[in-house]
Amino acid sequence: MSRLKVIDRILEGRRLDATDALSLWDLDVLTLGRLADLVRRRVHPEPVVTYVVDRNINYTNICTSGCKFCAFYRAPGDPGGYVLDLDSLRQKLAETLAAGGTGILLQGGLNPALPLEFYENLVGFIRGFGLQVHGFSPPEISFLARQTGLSVEDILARLITAGLSSIPGGGAEILSDRVRRAISPNKCTAGEWLQVMGTAHGLGLKTTATMMFGHLETRAERLEHLMRLRDLQDRTAGFTAFIPWTFQPGGTALGGKPAGALEYLKTLAVSRLVLDNFPNLQVSWVTQGAKIAQVALQFGANDFGSTMLEENVVAATGVTFRLSREEIVRLITAAGYSAQQRDHVYRLVGEGGQGLTASCCSSKPLPPTSCRGLGAGCGGREGRSSPRPSPHNTSFPKVAIIARVGAHRDFLARGVEYRGEQRPSTPFGEANPVHVFLHDGVEFAVLSRHGEEGYRVSAPFVNDRANLYALKALGVEKILAWCAPGAINEAMAPGNLVAPHDVLDEGKGGPHTFFPGRGQGFIRHNPVFCPGLRQALIERLADSPFKLHTKAVYVGTTGPRLETPAEIRKFAVLGGDLVGQTLVPEVFLARELELCYAALCYVVNFAEGVKDRPYEPGVLFEGLATAAEVERVREVEAAFADIVLKLLPELAGTERDCPCSRLMERYRRRGDLGEDWRTWFP
Repeated sequence: MSRLKVIDRILEGRRLDATDALSLWDLDVLTLGRLADLVRRRVHPEPVVTYVVDRNINYTNICTSGCKFCAFYRAPGDPGGYVLDLDSLRQKLAETLAAGGTGILLQGGLNPALPLEFYENLVGFIRGFGLQVHGFSPPEISFLARQTGLSVEDILARLITAGLSSIPGGGAEILSDRVRRAISPNKCTAGEWLQVMGTAHGLGLKTTATMMFGHLETRAERLEHLMRLRDLQDRTAGFTAFIPWTFQPGGTALGGKPAGALEYLKTLAVSRLVLDNFPNLQVSWVTQGAKIAQVALQFGANDFGSTMLEENVVAATGVTFRLSREEIVRLITAAGYSAQQRDHVYRLVGEGGQGLTASCCSSKPLPPTSCRGLGAGCGGREGRSSPRPSPHNTSFPKVAIIARVGAHRDFLARGVEYRGEQRPSTPFGEANPVHVFLHDGVEFAVLSRHGEEGYRVSAPFVNDRANLYALKALGVEKILAWCAPGAINEAMAPGNLVAPHDVLDEGKGGPHTFFPGRGQGFIRHNPVFCPGLRQALIERLADSPFKLHTKAVYVGTTGPRLETPAEIRKFAVLGGDLVGQTLVPEVFLARELELCYAALCYVVNFAEGVKDRPYEPGVLFEGLATAAEVERVREVEAAFADIVLKLLPELAGTERDCPCSRLMERYRRRGDLGEDWRTWFP
């Protein structure tokens, strides 16, 4: 592909394939930098650069891997080998806490003398100090599995039980087995590295990913590395950040010359352009120094990495760049950005690093990519902040929008004033972050049901109970649900808007109620959706440029799958107009919380069998929508924020003279439920 064509693809926001990406290295470094900075600003429009205060602790340097690029390890029996004792560890942890640290980056050699219980006790000891454990790279996990005969999943499960918070991306080097056989023949293969990470993501652990380049690999193999990471991220959305760094040859068996700053910056920029599903890109001041790290912030990076109160591996090669927390903040601000401390799973912390607070929310509009935490859903296991009011007033918006992935960014892109973020805990587990905005005097909240980066979790596995409980706890009374079903009724074409009036529940499983196995929960579902909210949005959208259908039966199914043509024909006979997996059980749960709830759908495709269309592998919905229909869908998706802002006055101003607020009255009168809804649930 020509240089102009690949630049056009980037400017249009289209994904790069392998051929596109390989041609990027033909661009001059300044052009690459400008393109990477453009993409960085799309992902993080705010001028914020994050950093973490932590300590790198290497619990042992005894290692059987014998990597040719490592100057740190000692073979078993060699002089200078060690296993860290508890007194030394205790001192290191106390120093980390005193410096405002939030966690420990814990890695070590592949030491055959250490049993699994050593690692479990090590994690538990660190967690006892209140610090996160960002520990054990895939080679260590793979090594433990081989040593113990347990599966990778079993090893991870035991470490999670011990308190492991997240996994660093070390040991990736280059994810090409040709390179790995040459530089680290005794370490896990590329496939095993990816398998550990995929398993970790499936267990709810967030991880980072790294790349050590500038030794024996080709640029095509660097690209292979990036593509394999991107593919896994498409499937799991578990990576929070990517950290490329250059091989340091000093004192190593591999030797050679280090890649220079120019090659580092070009590789960093290519990484940002290829890894379109990675939320964060980190500079490597440890290998490049402070000045190049500042320049790297213009080449796609948005994170300055760690203060590294201790670092041993790179230092063993003779490269000893050191930066204090104060110096990192100064470097970030001198480069024109605001500095913000985070933790290992990219949640922001307040001053002193003692946990997530609302202190990052100021009178200046900051996007949620700074205040929400920058990871893909943040799924850490540390304590969450309890519900608290916006720093600007003592109330909370009465209106909330539940919408697609990253919906809050649509409002940021339009300059809507950002007021802060809430992360309420619930009896039903972790709710997604709730972002607050102010527009023309009306405050409203936005929650992305599927997570905030990638498609973190499909509809049947969304924690609807936690999300709705969180909104109710924050004071929300009215919800507009934005969703994207397929059309059973051919009159409802892709790109049309639909305000459904009824639901056909064809789902299996649940939970569809807050009261499983109890009498509570039997309430009237006529009308299913709040009549006041429905009428308000119908009237306000009468002049919409998109065709609006004011009545439809939404068929809720259980996935993750596309329905068969026979099922769609059955749904049509039963009166179904749309099919999806989102509104059920969400609407039923909202009614049990006595919330006003209405839905606005935008049709994305025709359901299976409605149109006779060939199967198209690798295409969205496998060809159920034509290219022209997909373009219309993108138009209505792009208008999402404008539609919501248009509806806000009516949504906020609608009186609650509907039955929604007293749907559980029968149970109150019977004495089964008290007046305080928080006491209803076990």
